[in-house]
Amino acid sequence: MSRHVAILPNDILQTIVTKLNDDADRGISMQAGARFLRLPHPRTGLPALFLPHELPNKTNSMILEVQAVAPPNQRSWFMPEGEVVKDGQLLVLTPVDPVFLLIPLLRSSCSTNDVMSNFRSAEDLFEAATSTLLQTLGNEQSAGQPIPYSSDDLLRLLSFKCVDDAMKRICEVKEITAEIIVYRYSQEKTMNYFKAKVGRLATPSVCEMSSTVVRQLAKDGLMDDGKEDLLGPARIKAACEMLSQYLSSDMYTTLLASYDFDALHAHIQSIQAERAVFAEDSAPAPKAKRGKTQTQNGEAAEKKRKAPAKGSNGVEKLKKVNVQGMSKISSFFQKPK
Repeated sequence: MSRHVAILPNDILQTIVTKLNDDADRGISMQAGARFLRLPHPRTGLPALFLPHELPNKTNSMILEVQAVAPPNQRSWFMPEGEVVKDGQLLVLTPVDPVFLLIPLLRSSCSTNDVMSNFRSAEDLFEAATSTLLQTLGNEQSAGQPIPYSSDDLLRLLSFKCVDDAMKRICEVKEITAEIIVYRYSQEKTMNYFKAKVGRLATPSVCEMSSTVVRQLAKDGLMDDGKEDLLGPARIKAACEMLSQYLSSDMYTTLLASYDFDALHAHIQSIQAERAVFAEDSAPAPKAKRGKTQTQNGEAAEKKRKAPAKGSNGVEKLKKVNVQGMSKISSFFQKPK
């Protein structure tokens, strides 16, 4: 079995270590409970790996997104026990909100068909959404290419408590009996949920934990005194951009349209215009003018080179001496007659 180096949340790491130790004490070499799922990425729709994690009593569960950080050149890992892992990439597993994973599935269940828009049990809703999604992907796939997802992976999501809780956040819910609960996907509840999430991310204590966000706010002059009325919308826009990493382009556009950024955009445009003017003033002379200047300078240098060099004061005085009747200096080196 291949080995990989990975970064996990501490509580999950402790759970895995405890489970491995318990299995070792009982003489079990490996438990097959944990399983990676291949699901559509909420933003791109491309296949991505996720690892569900749930305690045996189902009191706590989460879904981890698996991301690979690959070095540009070939690398290896040297393990403490002396083993060398040839695959030098690093796997990073971070918790992801299950709501983001549900949206591509539940949106596929919304169609012009009134039957698909009715309230349904979670199992029926998932089966219909999974069938519609796989059929759509099958129509989009080129001939001979397999669909990158399996219905088993998609349906397995529903077995986790965190996914069941996420369904109630973005769906209209009706409780028929204590055992029968039906759902219907709601675009309005989904947007309200995202706006509540934006509100939490836009608080100064959370938003300004990111040095990238702080630098951008300062670059746009929004951290200066007197810009407090623009700083709030700027934090909200930054929070929306954070969420955009897990939203499709149309949902991100809808989310942005629910806020008023007109004053903020006008301020940023004025800042950009000032920078453009400053860059134009600081730019070097155009090539044509620079070429003409260089030609003139070259001609002046050429004339200077052709001009006779002026001698020193002593040389100039010797030129004025009357040398008539004097012997040439070469006569002193001739043989005597």
